[in-house]
Amino acid sequence: LIHYLHQHRAKAGDNGNFKSSTYHSAAQHITQHLTSGPMKTTAMVRNKWLSHIQKIYQDLEGFHTKSGCHWDNTCGAGVQGKFDKEVFEDYAK
Repeated sequence: LIHYLHQHRAKAGDNGNFKSSTYHSAAQHITQHLTSGPMKTTAMVRNKWLSHIQKIYQDLEGFHTKSGCHWDNTCGAGVQGKFDKEVFEDYAK
């Protein structure tokens, strides 16, 4: 779901939310990857984005563009040492 929405981030409005059609397409896309549980609906995908994923996504997008901070999909923020940990934790609040 995260990968799909990231690929379609250009479709998000200024507030970071997507149109219903994007949530619907995302629900259809992730269905092929699910092995258990109910089929995901447009409402389920929208609620997951709004209630959990959006805040985390926005925090990471903001963090990696901050001067002196880094993020990659392999090592994450690369937080090493007390100072780096404090900087990351302060930002994540």
